[in-house]
Amino acid sequence: MNFHKSFEKMGLALLFLTWASVLPYPVAAQNATPTPAGEPALQLLQSKGGGFSIQMPGTPKMTSQAVTTDAGPVSLFMYTSQTPSAVYMVGYNDYPKDLVKQSDQDHLKGARDGAVKNTNSTLASDSPISLNGFAGRAFTAKTAAMFLDAHVFFKNSRLYQVVVVHELNAVAKSRDAFMNSFKIGQ
Repeated sequence: MNFHKSFEKMGLALLFLTWASVLPYPVAAQNATPTPAGEPALQLLQSKGGGFSIQMPGTPKMTSQAVTTDAGPVSLFMYTSQTPSAVYMVGYNDYPKDLVKQSDQDHLKGARDGAVKNTNSTLASDSPISLNGFAGRAFTAKTAAMFLDAHVFFKNSRLYQVVVVHELNAVAKSRDAFMNSFKIGQ
C-alpha cells in the first residue's frame, strides 16, 4: 500500500465536501474580533475534539464524513463559514498511527499534491512552515476561476487543514487574520 497516495487522495478533501455538503450544524463561537468593512466579525472557534482553535468569520458550521483512503476509512471533521468574498474552512483527520511511516513533510506534500490535482489547479506558491514545532506547508493553488490558499500541519498522525477559497478578482478580506489565528493545542 502506498500511504503517500492516501495523503494525496485526502489532500484538501474538505474543499469538495464543503461544496457538496449541506452544512446543517451551527457551532457556538465567541469573542468577536473586528474585521474589514463588509465582513462578519471573527469568532473564536475552539475544537476540543480537534485540539485546535481559530478565529473564523461569522458562525462556522461543522460537518463530519468518512472518506475512503488507501489506509482505510478516515473520519474528516470540518468547520466552514462563508463571507461575500470567500469560503473559510478548517478541518482535521486522523490516520492510523501504525501506518504513518514517512516524514511529516512527505505527508504534507502529499496533501498539497492531492489538493492541486483534485482542484485541477496549478501550484502558484509553496513553502514549509511550522507551528508550535509541528511541521506544516503553506501553499496557494490557482485555477481559471479561483485561488485556494492553504496551511496544512501534521501532528503525530493528525492532518490539520486551514483553507481559504476565493475568486480570482475577489479579495478574501479576513484571510490573514483567519490563517494566522490557527493554534494547535499541546
